[in-house]
Amino acid sequence: MSKAILREKLHQIIDELEDKAALEKLYGDALEYKYSWLEEDPLTEEEWAEIGEGLAQIRNDEPCTHEAAVAKFTEWQLRK
Repeated sequence: MSKAILREKLHQIIDELEDKAALEKLYGDALEYKYSWLEEDPLTEEEWAEIGEGLAQIRNDEPCTHEAAVAKFTEWQLRK
């Protein structure tokens, strides 16, 4: 069955539905499916704040040693 025919049949079924609860469920399911590709943000607010701080340091040409960077990455890994 082609995509166009599927859409037409879905629209027909929806148009024939009179039950408001069924329409609301269908609508909710459709929204959930539409946005199912979105994942939860894996970073916490604290981690985003640290990223913002790091970006500000870069903009201000503040140096960061290799040792300090490794220590921070290790700290992040231990939190997970």
